[in-house]
Amino acid sequence: MEEHERILAQAQALGLKLSEDGQRWVLIDANSGVSESPDPSMKSEPKLSILALNYLVLFAVVGLSFFLVMPINNLALFFLLLFMVPAAHAFIVSHYLGKEFNKGLEFNKGLGLAFTISLPVSIWSYFNQLKYGCFCLFSCTCPPTPSYYEYPMFTALIVAILLFIYSVVLQVRGKRSRGFGVFVGLIVSAVVFWALTIIGFWS
Repeated sequence: MEEHERILAQAQALGLKLSEDGQRWVLIDANSGVSESPDPSMKSEPKLSILALNYLVLFAVVGLSFFLVMPINNLALFFLLLFMVPAAHAFIVSHYLGKEFNKGLEFNKGLGLAFTISLPVSIWSYFNQLKYGCFCLFSCTCPPTPSYYEYPMFTALIVAILLFIYSVVLQVRGKRSRGFGVFVGLIVSAVVFWALTIIGFWS
């Protein structure tokens, strides 16, 4: 009994007390006397400073990936490496947000949403360029392209703008992890789009 009372006294000194069912600790609120203890699995979103640092790292990684792949002459390998570096960065960010803030799933949802929406447009652009793409420099002529030849490009631009706006809205509303995931997904999707478009054009 004395041990129990001593534990209760220590808990009270820390601002805690037992709930009515005696199964968990609850916070003592100065106004109402008690409040529910926070769920340890529920952590806040990353601070703006942490998010800004992640943006700086992302831009640095994208720039570094361009620097690393510029000497490569193989087009497929060029875009593969250009894709892998930001993708690896996304994996690291997801792991970090999951470990520190329990927001890895939110980041992955944003990343997956952007990639899922953009991938069909990228595939469409690939087949469009594969069928109608033509490069002619001097004494040759290219056949006329259909009226819908530019549709994949315009569609990709519209999707990119909408995803960027959605990313900003999510972050302004406090869903920073998911919003950042959408932005990273937009960067990765842009690489995939241009890779498939250019490969289709030269195939």
